[in-house]
Amino acid sequence: MHIHIAFTGNSIESTLNVIRAVAADKVYLMYGSLDADGGYRKRAEETRSAVEAMGGKCEIRMVDIMDFLSIVDEIYNVYEENSKGPGDTFSVDITRGTNLMAAAACCTAFFTGAQVYYSHDATKMKYSSLRDLLIEIPSPKIPNIQKMGDETIEILRYIEERSRANSPVINAEIGRRFDISTPTAKYHTDRLEEAGLIERLDPISKAKGGDGRAKPFQITREGRFVLRWR
Repeated sequence: MHIHIAFTGNSIESTLNVIRAVAADKVYLMYGSLDADGGYRKRAEETRSAVEAMGGKCEIRMVDIMDFLSIVDEIYNVYEENSKGPGDTFSVDITRGTNLMAAAACCTAFFTGAQVYYSHDATKMKYSSLRDLLIEIPSPKIPNIQKMGDETIEILRYIEERSRANSPVINAEIGRRFDISTPTAKYHTDRLEEAGLIERLDPISKAKGGDGRAKPFQITREGRFVLRWR
């Protein structure tokens, strides 16, 4: 299932264009709490009606646009409520909403793996499909570290320490350091590698103290990013 998050703004059609382009199965519309005349709420309701008319599902949620962490929490709530399996994907449209909402969306995308989109103004450019209007904002995809477990993260931290010392480490060394078997160490490093948090290097030659076969690990930029948030 593709879950899409959008922020309500003045233009309903631009929001709908992105929803159509990404083929979202369910949409979450967020509007600001500082909405004295109820205008953004009304636009959110109009957008919801349009999404449902297209056969999609849509929910409306209010966020405190002056509270960065509140926006992050609400976006992350959507992720946790809908993250059921590996086939679930997420995206967020930062074309509308405040700068703070866009910043919160980009920040949260690191940990949810959401694709961030910004849309061109359809009235000001030529395009052959709605997809042509979209700009994909590149961002590293950071796994949900809460699901990885403390031991896996501690192993990541150890690999980071060894990387800083320019001393890459192999599974056997990790096993000795954490008093676990080499296959168990491999289980943890496989998870970290699949998540893009560590990477394998070329085997260390016997002349340099290695066995010429085992490929040592070093931390990646994404791995360092995860540890800074722990």
